Amino acid sequence: MNIIKINESADGQRIDNFLFKTLKGVPHGLIYRLMRGGQIRVNKKRIKPEYRLKIDDDLISKNTGYTK
Repeated sequence: MNIIKINESADGQRIDNFLFKTLKGVPHGLIYRLMRGGQIRVNKKRIKPEYRLKIDDDLISKNTGYTK
């Protein structure tokens, strides 16, 4: 399990765009599937791709099993 604390630079950014930028090389479809399945959460809650990050949010990603 990985936890990322959101700072000012990502404040107001959509979660899907933040993850595309952070997880370079991971297919977009996989990121969307992980969000839909609850493998990626914000503050222990499931989120939709339209969610806008806020300062001090905790982005939690469970072990995805993805290897490049």
